[in-house]
Amino acid sequence: MRGIKFRVWDGVERKSHPSNQKKFALRSDGALLLIDGSSADRYHIPQFSTGFTDVKGKEIYEGDIVRYSTGGHTFIEKISFDGGAWHSQSKTGMFSVVLTYHDYEVVGNTMENIDLLPNEV
Repeated sequence: MRGIKFRVWDGVERKSHPSNQKKFALRSDGALLLIDGSSADRYHIPQFSTGFTDVKGKEIYEGDIVRYSTGGHTFIEKISFDGGAWHSQSKTGMFSVVLTYHDYEVVGNTMENIDLLPNEV
């Protein structure tokens, strides 16, 4: 069994950190902790790894913005979790596909690059 991988948003540095970089942990109630015991107040919104990678080998996380093409059309959507599965969510709010159906490329995330989405999702 693999451990739970996630990243957090650093409100001071204004960037994301993977859980292994700053030695984060999650309590059973979902609260974020720093292993060294310091305050985690500056860190927000744990975003969990999907366990999938994009076409370039980059790990895909909840909240990532991805691009893919199908049927001659290119889509830019955000990754979310619903109904027990990972999906890319269209600008209309519809969950368009299960994550394994397309060759996704991560082009950003909703904390740093919301402007990449055609309309905020």
